[in-house]
Amino acid sequence: MDSTFTSEALSSQGVELRVGDQPSDDTGPTSVTITTLSKTNPSTLVASSMTGLDTGLPVAFSGTSNADVDGKSFVLGAENASPASFDVTGLNGTGWVADIAAGKVTPVTWLNLCETKTFTGFDGQASEMDVTTLCSVAKEVRVGLQDYGNFNFTMNYVPSDPGTMEMQEAKAEGKPRWFQLDLPDDQGQWVFQAYVRQMTIAGGVDQPLTTNVVLRITGAPVFIPGAGAAGAAAAAANERAYAGRDREHERMAA
Repeated sequence: MDSTFTSEALSSQGVELRVGDQPSDDTGPTSVTITTLSKTNPSTLVASSMTGLDTGLPVAFSGTSNADVDGKSFVLGAENASPASFDVTGLNGTGWVADIAAGKVTPVTWLNLCETKTFTGFDGQASEMDVTTLCSVAKEVRVGLQDYGNFNFTMNYVPSDPGTMEMQEAKAEGKPRWFQLDLPDDQGQWVFQAYVRQMTIAGGVDQPLTTNVVLRITGAPVFIPGAGAAGAAAAAANERAYAGRDREHERMAA
């Protein structure tokens, strides 16, 4: 037993779930002009105004005349200081002839789903391929593509809630939306794209109206570590170092 161990479990209270409100044509009042979208991996974005752009924020591209980006959304990754830019997670520009210097980039506007009561998600699993042959001494398998499955949550049903209205619109359109699961104590956030497959309304005597939302995740979620996660990791490393030093002192004293 490790007598120095202290659990770093997080409380569910303080988790924030959000849905992205994104204009259907990928342009809007928050759009800014692309100064440079580099032909690197990952591509880095420099915009006419960096205000409102941040790590972990999904952005949509339009008007670049590049099929790799027009009409598509990507999550902003690490922020770079010189020049001020952001890595664009999952965007590989190494096959481009030149840097992109045209078009618009539009960040999503988050709508907080504060009426959320419970949630569970990322319940998928990779497919399995049987590669057993006549010479195999036991079953042999390979793992296929990851499937991140569903993300389900229950909310108080408030029809006028902007986030609820956005999800109902997404369900009717059959188009995905971005979602963000923000962990408490600045431990980080999950950002993922999903279709709204189901919104079931339930009620009863002496019970509030609720809605059960079923999201189907498409693609791979992106985890953005927060400052709290870095601090906790550093503190844990220091604690392990101090514990090791103390044990060494005890050994030498013996």
